[in-house]
Amino acid sequence: MGERAQVTTDLDAFYQADDLDVIYVAGPNALHFQQAKRALENGKSVIVEKPIVQSESELKTLEQIASEHHVIVVEAARHVFEPNFRTVMQYITAHREAISGAELHYGQYSSRFDSYLNGENPNVFTKEFAGGALNDLGVYLVYAAVAWFGVPKAANYLPQKLANGIDGSGMIVLNYGKFSVYLHVSKQYNDQQSSEIYFGKQTLALDGIQMISEANVSGEHADGVTLESVTHAPLFYEAVAFARYINHDADAMDSLAHHQQLMRDVVRVMDQLRPAVFD
Repeated sequence: MGERAQVTTDLDAFYQADDLDVIYVAGPNALHFQQAKRALENGKSVIVEKPIVQSESELKTLEQIASEHHVIVVEAARHVFEPNFRTVMQYITAHREAISGAELHYGQYSSRFDSYLNGENPNVFTKEFAGGALNDLGVYLVYAAVAWFGVPKAANYLPQKLANGIDGSGMIVLNYGKFSVYLHVSKQYNDQQSSEIYFGKQTLALDGIQMISEANVSGEHADGVTLESVTHAPLFYEAVAFARYINHDADAMDSLAHHQQLMRDVVRVMDQLRPAVFD
């Protein structure tokens, strides 16, 4: 039988606990920076739920503190660790010269949207707690776009705002010079559209950007994509990667460096998008 879980209501004692090595920060978006900062200052490695912070300057502060205390800070973007996400990335890389555009979709009716419609004030639909479609779901799409296509030359967000000014849905436009990528995000309806990547006469259609189980290539002289069967829970691959990072597995250090650079690039792009909602 494993050890019993411990519960504390003393936050200072929690951060300072000697038998605690890693803290997973999963509170409201607006609190991520301060909570992660306190954990790092107490010598704990930190995994932060997306979006990790609300600005590039905040991320730089966290990374500086992590370096000083010889611990790590990473963002919990679980889909980038999934084998099929990486298989799609390999296909895109192999056909990069032919890319002519993409439309990626992530729309999920929020479990808290009815509360908002009933006049309540759930934190996922407030500016105070940095909620909204871009911060809560759009970051998944930005991760996919940056991982698959690289950092865009320009990024813009066209939000559909609710009465309180927060974005219930919207479209992100990423300009790569030779092509553009359109990211459709929503917390106020379920988007059933396939995500598509265009390669001139060929189109790669995906059933999502996370837990991908279908990838179909259509068009003239189209070649296929072979995916793995999805057998593990959504967090499995992320948990394995984080365990290797935190245990300083020598074979995982290149992966950690890649993930942290991707995190920095995504935060930089999100910095360009947030003013459409939060300025």
